[in-house]
Amino acid sequence: MIDYDPNNALKVIFSLRGSSLVRVKFHILATFLMACLVVLLHEFHVIGVKDSQGNFICPRPCSYYNYTLGGWDESTCTINDPPAAFGCGIEINSKIYALLGTAMSLLLVFRSNLSYNRFWEARAHMGNVALYCRNFARHCVFFVDGDDRETDALRKDLIRQIQLFFHVVRLHVREMDEPEWVSKDRHVKYLADAEEVEDLMYRQRRPLVVLGFVTKKLNTLLMSKKINQFTYSNMDDCLTQLVSAFNGLDKIVKTPFPFPYAQLIYVLIVLFCYTAPWMLIQMYQWATPFVSIIVTGALFGINAIGLEVEGPFGKDPNDLPVDKMCDAVTADCNMYLSQMIKRGEHDVFGDAGRLRAVQKLDLKAAPSVYDAKSAATAVNATKSSGGSQHEKVEDEWMNDSAKLL
Repeated sequence: MIDYDPNNALKVIFSLRGSSLVRVKFHILATFLMACLVVLLHEFHVIGVKDSQGNFICPRPCSYYNYTLGGWDESTCTINDPPAAFGCGIEINSKIYALLGTAMSLLLVFRSNLSYNRFWEARAHMGNVALYCRNFARHCVFFVDGDDRETDALRKDLIRQIQLFFHVVRLHVREMDEPEWVSKDRHVKYLADAEEVEDLMYRQRRPLVVLGFVTKKLNTLLMSKKINQFTYSNMDDCLTQLVSAFNGLDKIVKTPFPFPYAQLIYVLIVLFCYTAPWMLIQMYQWATPFVSIIVTGALFGINAIGLEVEGPFGKDPNDLPVDKMCDAVTADCNMYLSQMIKRGEHDVFGDAGRLRAVQKLDLKAAPSVYDAKSAATAVNATKSSGGSQHEKVEDEWMNDSAKLL
């Protein structure tokens, strides 16, 4: 996606990167050449030149253009030579173009609105994927209990797989469905282990497969009582929302713009733009080529904008920054992991760490919250875990509570 300064009009006008005019340059050049040909034919009295009575002046096949006289010379013609060529002097009624332009404009407006809605719907679904990936990673770091290696490994695996989900979604929306993309993509190759890569290669909707991996590990945490039912419900809701966002993205990818509309728009634009010089020559004379390229650039350009924004997942300048969104989610997940302090004396998740964290608070500033009763409750909870370290913390806690009372 292009970041630009809307207040800098000159830079916006003359910028070629992301411009729809670049995409339609072939049509602009073709209509310009067509208009130049019409101007030449008109200049040499082949088409469209009238005399003072309003009759078309058309050359006969036997005549030649006399540059000295500045017109067609029929001195070599005889009475037996045929008259002017067929089709000479046919006047094109501009009202036909007015009717054709009205129908075409309605179709272009319809396409632009539909493409614009698809673009922002795609952005909303990608935003939801990023949102619930971040929420799931936050739950993994801060709401999964346990300081053993197995729990830490499960926690990191879940965060790794939720990052893998986003990158597999990126492949899906770009229709990289071939098996080799799974093994070639550097992000997927880095995040997935060999067993997961093999399982993903020949699947049709790979993001759902990754969510299956995540769900299995989430159930393991629930069964081992590393998370409570409330936390499990919140984390499972994140996965449900990810499935919903994936369905929305898949709908946009698999549902193209209706073919009859696309076909009719192309037919009308081609007929209008490539035949317009024959009508414009009557009004603009030698300026017809320049008027023609303005008309062509406008009509083909609007259609090109619709074509580009209706499929916003690619790597074109005006597409959504899917790669940057993936990198941002990866960075945020790693940031959460960096906040997961090692278990032990300084761990805010362990019992001893909780007591030390509360012990550092100014208890006198909030006696109604941290009173002797709450201190005793915390100490009783600590006693059940045992250990000399907890007993030492208990003594320090009781001393501070006695001073407060």
